[in-house]
Formats: sequence, C-alpha cells, structure tokens
Amino acid sequence: MVVNEFMADNETTLVLADGSSPDWVELYNPGKPVALDGWGLSDDPNEPHRQLLYGSLGSGSYRLVELDFGLAADGEQVGLYAAGGGALDVVVFGPQAPDVSAARSPDGGEAWAYVAGGTPGAPNE
Repeated sequence: MVVNEFMADNETTLVLADGSSPDWVELYNPGKPVALDGWGLSDDPNEPHRQLLYGSLGSGSYRLVELDFGLAADGEQVGLYAAGGGALDVVVFGPQAPDVSAARSPDGGEAWAYVAGGTPGAPNE
C-alpha cells in the first residue's frame, strides 16, 4: 500500500458539492486486499492518524481520500500509517503548483512525475 498521488494545492481539480476544494491523496494497493480500519493519513509524524481510514482496498485498487487537513503547498510531508502508528509510506515533497499533482509513475513505482489536473482515483499515465 502506497501514497500513489497527492495534490497539495487543489483549487479547481476536485471541487465538492459544497464548493470546497480539499487537498487530496490517492492510495494504491499493488498487493493482496487490505483492511484499512484504524489506518491513518497525516502530515505530522507526531500525530499519525490526523485522518482515519476505514473499509478495505482490493488488489490493484485505488482509494481517493479528500483530506480533512491541508497540505502545505510550499512543501512538507504526507504519510500513511498503520493502525498501530507505524509509518507504511512517507512522502517528503517540495513546493507544489496549483492544480498539479505529484504522482508515482508507474502506479506504485519509485519515480514521481507532475501531472496537470492529476488523475485522482485512476491510473497514473
């Protein structure tokens, strides 16, 4: 399970019904199905469960998470943490442009690319 894509300066890419445009993270599961109950996302390693995750994620599946907290567009980190608090994947990033995501290419890979508009919930191409 990895942080596969994120957008730290969402202005118009993902707009909710209430008009808000939250920052977002896309998770990708390249392995066996995983139960996410109690896992968390955070930009603060001292508070690893700022946003709790629920449900499960099947093999080869994506989960788009609209963040309850904002990511710093001038750079910081975002991490995926297990129910017990251990870091599973932490991505440290620099300044981000509006409506441009950082995405693993290929999905789940080591290399990162910037994608205008992003590909939330879909394969990174």
